[in-house]
Amino acid sequence: EFYKRIDFSGDNITHGGFFFGDGVFKSSKILFEGGVDPIVRGFMNTPVKRPHRMTPAITEKMFGSTDLGSLNIQRGRDHAIPSYNTMRTFCGLPKAESFEDFSDMILDRNLRIGLSRNYNTTDDVDFYVGSMLEDPVLGGLVGTTLSCVIGEQFKRLRDGDRFYYENHGVFTPSQLAEIRKSSLSRVICDNGDHFELISQEQINRCNSGRLPAAGPTINAVQPTARGGPDEVEAAVVPRSDTVRSCIIQSQSRSQLRQHSTLCCAHEFVVGTSVAGVSPCTIVDPRSLLAAASSQLRHA
Repeated sequence: EFYKRIDFSGDNITHGGFFFGDGVFKSSKILFEGGVDPIVRGFMNTPVKRPHRMTPAITEKMFGSTDLGSLNIQRGRDHAIPSYNTMRTFCGLPKAESFEDFSDMILDRNLRIGLSRNYNTTDDVDFYVGSMLEDPVLGGLVGTTLSCVIGEQFKRLRDGDRFYYENHGVFTPSQLAEIRKSSLSRVICDNGDHFELISQEQINRCNSGRLPAAGPTINAVQPTARGGPDEVEAAVVPRSDTVRSCIIQSQSRSQLRQHSTLCCAHEFVVGTSVAGVSPCTIVDPRSLLAAASSQLRHA
């Protein structure tokens, strides 16, 4: 598997791309060859592959002569992970009495024949093997059984975390509304050094438009007599040296190059834009704060 490294204009960087096996566990690719931004851009422009088997980059090159797939099977046995058939029933699917019964989740008949040649009974099929062979659920990357297991795990992580942001009494509804504007695209946009254009869904290309951003601050809170949070008046403080908004990426790279850099001031949490600041300009945060203070005094 080969990954491109792309600069902010859409061209390959001078160091070029790298093969998966040559990039794993090598921080020098980030420290001395252009940083993380070109790698992220390369990921965003590389189509995903979803085969029913692990690629040679994983089985033959990631750890030299060691096959990661075989290691995962052995790990499952070492930790007494239940069989694929057992996990099917845990997730509400019928127990498979024959290998053909796997056809509800593993549509490819050749794969089912392969399982019958490598396992004596359906109860012998390793969970890792069976779950990796399942066809993905609609709109997903993994099959029904893995979706069930991953979903249950994340549910338990959420419910067992007393600091989870949606727990009752942690944030007010308006604060939650700001937090929910966050996305991976937003994180890349805010933290990348030269990201002026990015897709709303960072792995997909789409038509041009603005990427919504949270306000530069979230109002402070203080406990109430009931023990829950209550909004109090707070100063508006920009969250970075340069407050800007990203523009999402156009459908083609040629169109991407044609875009001018557009950087706009955020609107404040209170819903008012900064007076005297024209859109599509990079604004010093001190001028933003001065303009906001003036506007609030005259409101």
